Amino acid sequence: MTTLESAIARGNNQVRAFFSSPMMQADLIDLANWTLIAISPGAAPLYLASISLPVDTYPIYADLTVSEMTNGLPYRLEVSTTMRDRWGNTIDPMFNTTDFAGIGSTPFVESVVGLSKNRVAVRFSKFMRDELSIRKIENYSFDNGLGVLAVMSVEGNEVVLATSDQTPGLLYSLTVANGA
Repeated sequence: MTTLESAIARGNNQVRAFFSSPMMQADLIDLANWTLIAISPGAAPLYLASISLPVDTYPIYADLTVSEMTNGLPYRLEVSTTMRDRWGNTIDPMFNTTDFAGIGSTPFVESVVGLSKNRVAVRFSKFMRDELSIRKIENYSFDNGLGVLAVMSVEGNEVVLATSDQTPGLLYSLTVANGA
């Protein structure tokens, strides 16, 4: 019987799956034959968007385009046991899953906009989940004596911070800790 040998993240939106034998193209490109599972709490769920194959008549691997993974967290790939290799052998049900580590991109601050004398909007490069780490005020610090008093809201890619009173005309630099 044929086995799913391994899977490896090749970027934040791609996973390559390897098989022990050359596979039937029709089975590899069928989205219904693939399941992606976030193993760890906090790992972003994965959604399969498309599958691409090398030009081989009977490829030994497939590239899955997926939604963005969470960096460093474990995922599981499972394939249908009805998938066939070039000789018609199906996948061994004892070897139809494999785990791999996700690769994700780290969000960065795109802009900081003063909303009032004691409010700023921090815009990140991606949507931020409203969870404990993004709401810790100690994860945000300004220079020039400006203090962060509270996280007022987290919506989409924007976090609104309450600050001590800002001095008009004075520029402030924001530092965001990795935990946010």
